[in-house]
Amino acid sequence: MGNLFLLRHAKSDWGDASLADFDRPINARGQAAADMMGRYLKDEGIVPDLVLVSSAVRTRQTIDRVMDAAGANWAVQYDDALYLADPITIFAAIHAVPDGVKTLMIVGHNPGLEETARRLAGRAPHELLYRLREKYPTATLAGFETKVPWHRLAPAHSLLTRLVRPADLSPVADRGAL
Repeated sequence: MGNLFLLRHAKSDWGDASLADFDRPINARGQAAADMMGRYLKDEGIVPDLVLVSSAVRTRQTIDRVMDAAGANWAVQYDDALYLADPITIFAAIHAVPDGVKTLMIVGHNPGLEETARRLAGRAPHELLYRLREKYPTATLAGFETKVPWHRLAPAHSLLTRLVRPADLSPVADRGAL
């Protein structure tokens, strides 16, 4: 019935020890990764009808950079409950999405976002499942096709169709740069 994208926030800055976790911004590496992901979404023609975003500074900055790079102005809703949310909370947010939304994106945090992706990826090509289990770094995007309405989405009710990491998009030969 729709497409779901789970985007982990871009790399955050740990330079200011006085900042609370919630208030940490993204760093230069994270800015570059968010820009690449935005260009990727634009190139792939991915246009979310709705983006649900944790209200933390790093997730808000991530979606702002992604949309700027994509040249987009998507409908964005910030949700305090998505800050460091577990899979149960993430599924609850998905279940509350109106049926008219065909493409949904959630921007959040690990470990909850990765755990949600793993639960959703019941059916997927072996390579994608392997990559999903291997690592879900910052600014990684997982894409799913769903066959049920949002309010009925449950583990394994979707197909993992893509897993894109910033390193997959980087023109830099040294993958350690991102």
